[in-house]
Amino acid sequence: MHTEKEVKITQNSDSDKILIVDNIPNPTEFSSSRRILKEIHNFFPDTKIDFAYSLAKGGVAIHTSNTADRDLLLYNLPKESFGGGRKHPPKGSRNNNIFFIKGVDTSVEPHCLSVYLQKEGVTITDIRRLTKRVTGKPTQVVRVQCDQGSGALLMKVKLYINNRQCSIEKERTVRVIRCYNCQRLGHIARHCNNARRCEICAESHSSEASCSGIALCANCNGNHPSYSSDCAAYVSRYAAIANQYSKYQYLPATPAACSTEITH
Repeated sequence: MHTEKEVKITQNSDSDKILIVDNIPNPTEFSSSRRILKEIHNFFPDTKIDFAYSLAKGGVAIHTSNTADRDLLLYNLPKESFGGGRKHPPKGSRNNNIFFIKGVDTSVEPHCLSVYLQKEGVTITDIRRLTKRVTGKPTQVVRVQCDQGSGALLMKVKLYINNRQCSIEKERTVRVIRCYNCQRLGHIARHCNNARRCEICAESHSSEASCSGIALCANCNGNHPSYSSDCAAYVSRYAAIANQYSKYQYLPATPAACSTEITH
């Protein structure tokens, strides 16, 4: 079967690009757009902001050009920025309704999977297969976006593809940023001046696509790639961020209640 990397059904919500900062001790200091932009560029001068403005109750709203820049600000602006104000996405953000289905054979088209899920009552607004960053090859992970009601149904689906059970996880709204250049946590490659390291073996060769070295983490020296979620440094940093933004913590998968069988 032909492998289709992406099926786009609707566009992403603009709310996915907005950062809200409230509980600012001295809100009048950030009443102008110029002052808000200056505060952001003090820490991330290359971040692209479409516009920013103060809110009636004393907070500020920042509209970034893309979701990646919004997440960069959300999880990496220092606590002291904006006078220690609380940073979070807008209430009701559609990011809360993104799920990942893991173990989906690459022979299965996302559209085919969408048809089966709709038979279970799950209304899909966006579905796409994730690809590897370096090689562009399709992975066995499919990203699904749906409304809140359909998300609850999706989490109850027991899904088998080619006699193999898939796992369904809600998106972790708390994210740990890893640099694709040096593999360190907490910054991105375009702001990195460190020596380049392979995400698989932590050595300094040029391409992960040809890496056959022994797995070694650049962050904790464990016997796993630097991108592994088993990394002790990743787990520690995730826990710290989740505690800071406890309102937006990841909700684990609930037990499956129904079954859908897909074979090819």
